[in-house]
Amino acid sequence: MILEQLMKVSLFEDINISTITDITSFCDMRELDDGDFLISENDNEDQDIFILCNGSVEIVSNKSQNISNETVLSSGEIEVLGELSWLLNTKRTASVRCKGEVTIIHINGQQLKDYFTNNSVSGYTFMKNLSKLLAKRLMQTDDLLKQILWNTKI
Repeated sequence: MILEQLMKVSLFEDINISTITDITSFCDMRELDDGDFLISENDNEDQDIFILCNGSVEIVSNKSQNISNETVLSSGEIEVLGELSWLLNTKRTASVRCKGEVTIIHINGQQLKDYFTNNSVSGYTFMKNLSKLLAKRLMQTDDLLKQILWNTKI
């Protein structure tokens, strides 16, 4: 089941099946309930990556002094979570809260880094795919910001 799910995720596009099979050895499937936190803002204990297989989550941030526990994004279409912390080796930038029942794949971030250190061709492809994902999200954020600025006439 994990192998089939990972093969659908853009991060693993153009990565051969034997590599994805290897990666499944440090993955596990988890079921979470409504209100459970998958990721907690400012946590720096791990840099694991999560793949949303089923359900919806809310991205919640307390960074602004003017905002308290505001939901900044709510979607059932997000497929990758925790990638920034993994990439930058930093604390989590927001919390992720489950809306209803959620099924995720948990990927051990350190084992993934170690694997790609020893498998540079697959690591390059993974990083290229991660770059595409982040660029796409940046473009969506840019579009949203333009819309907000237009609507507020700033």
